[in-house]
Order: sequence, then structure tokens, then C-alpha cells
Amino acid sequence: VLKPSKRKPSEGMLKHPFILRDFMTNQQRQIGFALMDRVQASIQTFCGYERIKKLALLVIAHKSTDDEIGFLRHVFDRFDMVHDGEITLAEFKEALKVYHYDDEYLERMFVGMDLDGTGNVHYSEFLAATLEAHGSISEERLADAFDRLDDDDTGYITKQNILDFFGNSISDEYANAIIDEA
Repeated sequence: VLKPSKRKPSEGMLKHPFILRDFMTNQQRQIGFALMDRVQASIQTFCGYERIKKLALLVIAHKSTDDEIGFLRHVFDRFDMVHDGEITLAEFKEALKVYHYDDEYLERMFVGMDLDGTGNVHYSEFLAATLEAHGSISEERLADAFDRLDDDDTGYITKQNILDFFGNSISDEYANAIIDEA
């Protein structure tokens, strides 16, 4: 409104839908950045874990409810740009380009998340890598993961337990590597 006497007072303008919409968009953007920071930090940390810890987190991810991991589904959708249920290296690089990692480092992070070695990161692998962005994992959840892997109730995890869990989607060498590393 050009004539000052016909304009709303400043308090009224601050509550105008146009201003509120812009404020909410900025606020949502800030929440998105904070969440992405936690997720990328969680992925970075996950890639340095030993295989057995990654496997435990994968088991916990499988057993997690939507209430526990719901927000991570939205983050996964940011990475899975073609919405086919898996993340390619190109999609991964695109999602994290704002962090200015070099290609070699991004490739190492990606390979560190690709637990079954297929060349793509599936939703469950993504969840395993990002679960700790939600908070620390309780000892009870870790004990449940151990029990799930120790499906023959021997009190320890064997190569066969690992092969049974993955169901022929990993090689004997990879299962041996997990056991040897642990």
C-alpha cells in the first residue's frame, strides 16, 4: 500500500501470511540443515566402525519401528532422488555436495555404508548408518541384536549365523572378514 496512513501497523504485518510463510520456510530449512548435519556426521562415524558393529546396527535398524526412525525415512528420500529404494554413488555425492568432501572421501563413505557389497546403499543399510543421528543405542537394543544374530543360542556369533542373517547375499569371504575382525 503506497499511502502510509492506509498501511497496517508493523505488528500486524509481522503476522501476515506472506511473512509467516517465509519465516516457516526458513525455520524448516534450518531444521533441515541441522538434521542433515547430524546425519552426515553419523554416516562419517559409521564408516569407521568395525564390520561387527555395522552388522549390529543393521540388525537394530531391521527391528526399529517407524516411531523410532520415522524422520530418517524423509532423510533417505533426500538421498534417493529417483525413489527406487536404494542410493547410488551419484545420488550420495549429490546429497552431500554442500559439505565439500572430495570424491575419494565420498566414495569411501559410500562403500563403508554398502554392507552387502551390491554397489548401492539400501534403505536398511542407510538406517544402520544413520541410527545414531537419532541418539545413542541402548544396551538392551544391542543385546537384542546379539540374540538375533545368535539364532542358534550358542552364546556367540559364528560365520554361519552371519550367513544365515544375510541369506546368501554376502560371500563367505565377507562373513569370514567380519569374524576375523571381531
